[in-house]
Amino acid sequence: MPQYNIYLEIDNDSFCAAHISELMGFYVCSKSLQNTIDQIPDKVQAYRRWLRQHGEKLAPGRIDYDFKEIIMGVCPRLSGNKAALFSFDLDPPTTAEIRAWLKRAQWNRQDLRALIQKIPPSLLDRKIKGKRSIREILHHIADCDWWYVSRLNIKLPENGPDEVLARLDWARRLAVNALRHLSSEQKHKIFVPTKHCGSTRGEKWTARKVFRRILEHEREHIENIEQTLARLSRVTSEHSQRG
Repeated sequence: MPQYNIYLEIDNDSFCAAHISELMGFYVCSKSLQNTIDQIPDKVQAYRRWLRQHGEKLAPGRIDYDFKEIIMGVCPRLSGNKAALFSFDLDPPTTAEIRAWLKRAQWNRQDLRALIQKIPPSLLDRKIKGKRSIREILHHIADCDWWYVSRLNIKLPENGPDEVLARLDWARRLAVNALRHLSSEQKHKIFVPTKHCGSTRGEKWTARKVFRRILEHEREHIENIEQTLARLSRVTSEHSQRG
């Protein structure tokens, strides 16, 4: 019977994100604690299905949940927001964990690539009011791959390609290469970066937190792109009907 430990972060506007230490990459974020908790069972089942589709073996049976930790005042719901450093983020990753997480990152990227191939070029730069365009989301994913790894004070090349697909590949190659070759010190140390910080200055990072955020972040934006496409499709359909 699976036992999953839930970790929550809640910002000053009551937005809440949930993470599960045994399901690295699982992420739910919504406008309230209760709304987030209500989504967890269905989201967990969806994530477990996704892992099984890629060949990961998971324990069967009814899932038990235990709420382990709540950190107030932070939630990475917006670009530039700080993210919590949970107690489980302090555990240095093992070689087997790193191997498994890099596989999940690869599966995320395969899903993203498959989604991009379905997007008509005319929609890449279409915007919904107050939201990024799909092209901007893709640039953001690439830039965050680079930025997350830099939180471990790893020096990376800064002049990547401008074309969005090339930039996605460039940033991911840098990230994977760096994370695959972490030293023992980098796996154990708590980092407080001083460069490329902006409003996140003073935020604490570990290797496990970096892996967690890379996996969570890309899955979040795959869903975000799917939602954007659905909204653009509705808007296009409404305009066609009016015409």
